[in-house]
Amino acid sequence: MRFVLDASFLIDAFSAHNDERRKLALRILDAIKGHEPCAPRICQVEFVNVLRRFTPEKSVRKFLGMFDFITLIGESEFFDEALEPSFRVHSRVADSYYIAAAKTLNAILLTNDRRMAENSREVGISAFYLLEEEENFFKSLGVKE
Repeated sequence: MRFVLDASFLIDAFSAHNDERRKLALRILDAIKGHEPCAPRICQVEFVNVLRRFTPEKSVRKFLGMFDFITLIGESEFFDEALEPSFRVHSRVADSYYIAAAKTLNAILLTNDRRMAENSREVGISAFYLLEEEENFFKSLGVKE
């Protein structure tokens, strides 16, 4: 199964701000081992920009190693698809990239951003808003919590 991972979800896995969210993100990352995690390349930029606000540079550089286990998708592979969500649901630019990547890859979008999940569904992309739908996510994988 392919998953497109949103920066909001990945940031939670490395942030010390909310231990509950960090633990959930780590459980989900563990649950998708053996599947295909993907992300648009912009995810790396978002990841660094947000984490650097409250995390030392050396740590963030180390955390970037996580992307070695994620297939990064270049803009040229999904750019035309990114226009459609912009027309239909007025999504934020980065959100359109994640939605388009999920559509192009026929993947499920995993996010901690409610608006992105809602916009994804509105354009026909399967998505989980993990902060409220973790139980449904784990059931979809056949994982017992």
